[in-house]
Amino acid sequence: ISGRDIAVRAQIRRMDSYSAHADRTELLDWVKARRPIGGSVLLSHGEQASVEALRKDLLADLPDVIALEIGEGYELPKGSPAKRIATGRTDLQAIVGRDWQNAYADLAANLKRELQRIDSVEKRAEAIAQMRAVLDQYADFRAKKHGDA
Repeated sequence: ISGRDIAVRAQIRRMDSYSAHADRTELLDWVKARRPIGGSVLLSHGEQASVEALRKDLLADLPDVIALEIGEGYELPKGSPAKRIATGRTDLQAIVGRDWQNAYADLAANLKRELQRIDSVEKRAEAIAQMRAVLDQYADFRAKKHGDA
C-alpha cells in the first residue's frame, strides 16, 4: 500500500467481478450476509453523498461503519472496532474532484435505465447508433490529428 509491504492478518475473500453499478439494496444485502461482523465496516469508494447514505443505512444493523477520508489511517484490531491512527488530509480532499472516470461511472451506471425510458426498441437502437457515431467520429478526429490515418 503506497509503496510499502503490509502484513495482512485478515481472512481474504475473493470476488470474481466488480460492478460499477451495484445498487444500494445489493450492497446492503452483501454486507448483511457477512454478519456477524466483529470489527468495523470501512467504506472507501464512491460519491460522498452516496457513501454517507449507505453508511447511515448500514448503521441500522451494524455498530461501526466508517466512511474513510483521503489520508486517514486505521489500525484494525481483530474482532474490535477500527482505531483511527491518522487523520484525513483536507488539503487533498479539496484537490480531488470529479474526473472523467466519475462521469464514465455515472454514464455506465445509468445508461441502461435511460435507454429503457425510450418508448420503442427502434428509438433505443437509434440512440445507441448515435452514441456509437459520436465515439467513431472522435476516434477519426484523433487519428487525423495525430497522423494515424
